[in-house]
Order: sequence, then C-alpha cells, then structure tokens
Amino acid sequence: VTEKSYAEVVETEILDPAGMTNSTYLDFKKLIPKRATDYIREDGQIFHRIQADFADGNGASGLVSTVEDLLLWDRALQSNLLLSQQYQDELFKPQVTKYAPYYYGYGWYLADLTINDRLTRIEYHSGGGSCFIMRNVAEGHTIILLNNIHSDNLYDISLELLTAIQSDK
Repeated sequence: VTEKSYAEVVETEILDPAGMTNSTYLDFKKLIPKRATDYIREDGQIFHRIQADFADGNGASGLVSTVEDLLLWDRALQSNLLLSQQYQDELFKPQVTKYAPYYYGYGWYLADLTINDRLTRIEYHSGGGSCFIMRNVAEGHTIILLNNIHSDNLYDISLELLTAIQSDK
C-alpha cells in the first residue's frame, strides 16, 4: 500500500513521531553504538544468540531499542499520538482467553489481576525473553526491563515492581 518497506513505515509512522532516536531495525552489518550482544544459556553455559539478519524488518523481531525510547513509545501511545483511543481500545481488548484471568488482544497479553486488594488490568509483552513491558494504564505505570540474555523471570519481576509502585487507593 505504501510502497515502502515495513522498517521504513515503522520509522516514519512510529519511531520518528515518538522521538525514538535510539531505535532501529537491527542490521548485523551496521555498527550500532552501545548495542548489547544477545546471549542464550544452554546446558549451563552461555553462548552468543545467533539470529537471522532482520535488516529489512518484520513485525515479529529485529527492532532494537532502549529503555528511554520504549518509554517515549509508551507515552506517545498513551497520549494518542500514535493511535487514537478508539483503536487502542480495540488493540487492548481481549480477543482470546488463554485461561482466565489471562487473555490475548491484538499483539498484547492482558490480565485482570488483584493487586493490592484491587482488580487491575495489566497489559504486557515479552520481546523474545530478553525484554519485557508491563503497563497499568489506569495508573500511568509502565515497567520496562531490558536484558541481553533470555530469562523466564521477567514477568514475575515486572509484576512485583508494578505491585510495589501501585497505590493503595
């Protein structure tokens, strides 16, 4: 439709408007200053994580970012700069029930959890086990964890942090 690559559309329609100057699609031929190397743990040893070259960009992987830029994205989304409230409501609406209270929307996991004695909707997503974003939009809280080695504990860590900062209203 746009006659542009997916990576170009992401850059012009999301990264640029949100001011995300430290985010790009990973190009293994290009030197990206301060980029962390990705690792994986196998059989008690740590190895470089080998990935395909995602230079052309796709919707599933290849985008690299920073905590600061991901927070800019979150704030741009919450302020309706990137997507109207109508479409955000659709994006974060449960489409599939994994097992209550966990659901899946369009690209996001959703959960209705009791946090500090109060029912709370959280939205979250993992980036291949090396990063995690958890949002409580009602209170304006966002937890962003970046890690350069796969971890199965990022959900638990994020939820514990969100519980610690959520007010007792």
